[in-house]
Amino acid sequence: MPKTLDLLHDDPCRLTEARERYAKSPDAASRAALLRAAHDMKGQAATFDFPLVARVAGSLANLIHDLPPEKELSLTLVDAHVNAIQIIHRDKIMDMSNKVALTLAQELGGRAVPFSDWATEFGKIDIVISSTAAPHHILDRARLEPLMKLRHHRPLLLVDIAVPRDIDPEVNFLENVYLYNIDDLQAIADDYLRQRKEEIARCEAIIAEKVKPLLETKAIQPRMDTDEHGFQTQTGPA
Repeated sequence: MPKTLDLLHDDPCRLTEARERYAKSPDAASRAALLRAAHDMKGQAATFDFPLVARVAGSLANLIHDLPPEKELSLTLVDAHVNAIQIIHRDKIMDMSNKVALTLAQELGGRAVPFSDWATEFGKIDIVISSTAAPHHILDRARLEPLMKLRHHRPLLLVDIAVPRDIDPEVNFLENVYLYNIDDLQAIADDYLRQRKEEIARCEAIIAEKVKPLLETKAIQPRMDTDEHGFQTQTGPA
């Protein structure tokens, strides 16, 4: 692990713990602890030249700091920041451009988008395949609903292949949203396999039906044998 990543190793854990504390008890103390964790991570990341983590952690710290105390802090937005930091740390993204993503996008004729900016792309896409290591949902009904308005309610296909799941199943209740996860894909694959097996059985029945008269014809057809004098004699059914 690179030195800067090693130095930052404990900070994502502390931030996750602060998030869990706030989720269980969203009071002023847990909110302050979450703010400190985000602020500390921002400072550490900037010190050890980890600009993308600093950017996301700073965004989370500003979100908490600027929100009036009487306003409820959105756990969905908190999770979006925490999940992004965890992914950056896991994938060892040391700069503002993910070289692996950029290379893959170039090969496939696509475009790499920073994780922190993915929501802005929803107005342009029709299919989403999600697979992250996030421990919580990164997309839920509350976050997707306003994004669907940006799409003018065009149909959106979501394919969640992450374990645990990235997308809250509640999004399926939104109009024009169609969510499939690993279990759904397995059910579809099993159904296609069942259909293929049924077709094989039908094919075997057709073959057996066509072969049967041929075998019967061959069974009743007389066989001509040649005796020791060179004369042919008929054997078998007349």
